[in-house]
Amino acid sequence: MMFTLLLISIAGGTGAFLRYTIGEILAKRFNWPRYFTVITFVNIIGSTCLGIAVGSSLNEMLEFFIIYFLGGFTTFSTFSVEALQCFKDGHAWRGLLYIALTVTGSVVGFWLGIHLIL
Repeated sequence: MMFTLLLISIAGGTGAFLRYTIGEILAKRFNWPRYFTVITFVNIIGSTCLGIAVGSSLNEMLEFFIIYFLGGFTTFSTFSVEALQCFKDGHAWRGLLYIALTVTGSVVGFWLGIHLIL
């Protein structure tokens, strides 16, 4: 049980660290607003990687690590807050676009991930 909790902590923390680092690089390099393009990019990449992991024949321990790593990497909880903030700030069109791109891109990314393995 303790080993499992340690593995979850390491995987989730590593994913969160990588999400933050990628976000900082993209935001600074391309001057992207974090709540729109950076979070969308991370969710689509994370969903694609999850599709690859699920679609491949990994041993159980590696699959477990990848799932918790990607749980820390993706940001759907932040996505919800940021989407609502768009509406609160009076940018309904931006909020709707943000939701549509993130959800559609993540589902398509997951599908692509599964099919890249097959």
